Amino acid sequence: MTAFFHLHAHSRYSTLDGMSPVAQMVEIVAKDGQPGLALTDHGLMSGSLELYKECKKHGIRPFPGIEAYLVKTLEKEEQRYHCGLLALNLEGYRALVKLSSFSHGKDHFYRKPRISLPELLEFGRQHGRDVVLLSGCYFGIVIQTFLDAGESVAGDVVRKLAKCFPHFYIEIQMHNTVHRDGSTDWDLANWLLALAHMYGLPIVVTQDAHYAMREDKPAHEMMKKLGYMSSDESEILFPGNSYHLATTGWMEHQYQGQIEAWEEAQGSFRRILLENSLEMPALDNYKFHVPRLSKLPNTMLREEAEKGLAWRKATEQKY
Repeated sequence: MTAFFHLHAHSRYSTLDGMSPVAQMVEIVAKDGQPGLALTDHGLMSGSLELYKECKKHGIRPFPGIEAYLVKTLEKEEQRYHCGLLALNLEGYRALVKLSSFSHGKDHFYRKPRISLPELLEFGRQHGRDVVLLSGCYFGIVIQTFLDAGESVAGDVVRKLAKCFPHFYIEIQMHNTVHRDGSTDWDLANWLLALAHMYGLPIVVTQDAHYAMREDKPAHEMMKKLGYMSSDESEILFPGNSYHLATTGWMEHQYQGQIEAWEEAQGSFRRILLENSLEMPALDNYKFHVPRLSKLPNTMLREEAEKGLAWRKATEQKY
């Protein structure tokens, strides 16, 4: 029995990039029988509490997280890499909130919050047992290092990440894309699977979901054209048509040519689900409370307005 659920998904909180309401996303995956959902908006966790409440409502496990922008040295306009971080428990959630806030305190080039590789590794040393680290999409540091510097240097990066993050997973995506460097998703999937075997690391298969349904693609493209005020499709639009919140059946069919990766990933999904112990008692037990007032609101407003008027008259008389 498949255990697949989405570990890489963007909501409308990913500004100019995602467009789905969190409640709609949870409803779709729960209806499909998926046991959980991770939310990985770009650099922020604005949808985390909504994710938690909606997942609880539908009886599935929430994984609040971020897709972080990672740079090597924080130099201006340096290349940014992506990686996914997911909370497994309350401590992990709090740590990711702090990390997100910390990243927004850096200088923002192109409006993107960033963290450096040394900062990510230090975060892993402190909080690695409370979070999942995913190696990222095509723009992740593992793939990009492999393409730029070769397998040996990419292997060094993998060893560093695995040393600091006990829950480190090699992420494989399949969008049937031919990339600018000439590589295909099939080429990268085969290399990533071999890399995982070489270092004894688990894998996951993900779909970089930016809109809910396949038929939402035209609306998503129009949103991006309007947001970026551009019609240059090569710069702003996603290649292919598989950036939706896919069903388990659709995903299984997508990986028919890479059965080994699909089957290995099922064990990873089950393990990640078992490791999730996130509970938020303050949110679970919250009840809306209206405080008792000694006076009616209209009376209080009138009194405050009269005080302000008296103060303004007294101030004007002095000058």
